[in-house]
Amino acid sequence: MPQGSRPSRVGDQIRSELASLLRREVHDPGIGFLTITSVKVSPDLQQARVYYTLMGDSNAQMWIPTFRGIANRESWTLAFATFPACPWPRDLQYAHSFNTKLWTICADEQRDWYDRVIPTFKPDIIFVANGTLDDPTGINRYRGASGNLLDTKTPAGVDGVKRLIAQSLQALKSPGRTVVVIEPTPRPAPDFDPLQCLSEGKAAEDCGYTAIHGPTAIELETRRLETPQLFSLDLDRVVCRSYPECDAVTDNIIVKRDATHITATYARHVVAAVDGILHRKGILKGG
Repeated sequence: MPQGSRPSRVGDQIRSELASLLRREVHDPGIGFLTITSVKVSPDLQQARVYYTLMGDSNAQMWIPTFRGIANRESWTLAFATFPACPWPRDLQYAHSFNTKLWTICADEQRDWYDRVIPTFKPDIIFVANGTLDDPTGINRYRGASGNLLDTKTPAGVDGVKRLIAQSLQALKSPGRTVVVIEPTPRPAPDFDPLQCLSEGKAAEDCGYTAIHGPTAIELETRRLETPQLFSLDLDRVVCRSYPECDAVTDNIIVKRDATHITATYARHVVAAVDGILHRKGILKGG
């Protein structure tokens, strides 16, 4: 067998061992989705790089096909940790559902991410994402660390969420590590769903929309915090090529599965575009 295939075989073995470690040491029943993909091994078999991707809620889950594709292009090792309705900032839970069981599960999920998963795998790059936390057209109620209510329609609520984000980013920092905050995708008006429009038999050009708002106060604050190790990743023009005008169908692919989330097919379609952005911003080197 050619020598050139040996690093790949060793990488597959490392991936298998790491996956077993995930199952034994990290993944608990009821705790969110956690998986690991490829492992990159140097030709001399001396180094294997591990990249861990911590995503967040359903707005993060929708990007999994994109980052799995990038992992294949870049020969990454990736671990995805996601849980619906659970934002990535620690001690922040969505409160508008008043589902106390969900609050407990989300808090356990976040504890697992910050206290076990990240210290265990020592990731080089962490990507985090969730929905818009201060959407001017939505319900914006959250629970803070002490169970206090944070309403981001008020200045005090926005400040409270900003503090939790800053504390979480500080907790994720580590020498040599890059943290990337993926900004929420553009949204249509609250009473419009592009997929519903298409399902009614309307022409694709009649189901486009204008994004209802630009960066919110919390998104702008994240941008302000950018450093060479912290990036805010704006993918608006990946989702809406003519932003703020957004098409319901791009390259014959339906873009959104609802008002907020992109389809899995579109997420796979934009692998090269997102990979290019990561290189141009300096998040990824070489290649």
